[in-house]
Amino acid sequence: YGAVGPFEGAVTCTSIALIVVMFLWTENYGCGEHQVKEMKEFLGDAMAAFKSDKRTLRVGIIQGLTCASIQIFIFLWSPALRHFAKSAPKGAIGLDGNGEPAYGLIFGAFMAAGVLGGLAAPSIRRLASYFLSPLAKNGFETIIVEGEENVRPMAVEMLSSLCYATSALLLFVPCIVPGDGAHSFSICLFSFLIYEFMVGLYLPCEGVIRSIYFPAEGRASIMTLPRIIVNCAVSLGVVSTTVIT
Repeated sequence: YGAVGPFEGAVTCTSIALIVVMFLWTENYGCGEHQVKEMKEFLGDAMAAFKSDKRTLRVGIIQGLTCASIQIFIFLWSPALRHFAKSAPKGAIGLDGNGEPAYGLIFGAFMAAGVLGGLAAPSIRRLASYFLSPLAKNGFETIIVEGEENVRPMAVEMLSSLCYATSALLLFVPCIVPGDGAHSFSICLFSFLIYEFMVGLYLPCEGVIRSIYFPAEGRASIMTLPRIIVNCAVSLGVVSTTVIT
């Protein structure tokens, strides 16, 4: 079925999964009494959580925008590399026999880089804890701020900040390399691979931060509103390619 065959197959598998979920899965209410809520109540709980703690709102916006940037990258990495491939020398790593980006191999390399980032995350967090906090013991990644009652995961927060800054620089690389440069394709491909590594390194930190600032009973509801930011940002980012190279 050509290039669209895998996607058509994915739709088929997803449809089968939907049927299985509808008829075989039951809701997990946890232990004890449970209360069935409507969507309006869930969103109301999320708004109340954002109003009660501005840190929760900031974390929600930051993580929503981060997810949006990852999804925009998924849309735009292939046309970006295709643009730079026109002036790349034949035989460059990442090109196929026709001088086009080897999309399948590159995508697989992206996924491998993300996995490596996730595998490296615990070790890097421990290393960050060692340098950031004299109180770090046995890999415990926190320092005490203003008394024992205020314990913050400084290592995780600092590592997330590093991931944000580094990823921003890596995604800016295609904007500064020459469009007809002989090595622009290789430079951008390398920066994209490092970006995927940073994503794999960041995602576990995101989960830790979410578990700290979002109340457990409404965590899913709280993440619903930032998803609106994600959808708007992705739509704007992709549509803007009609006027921005």
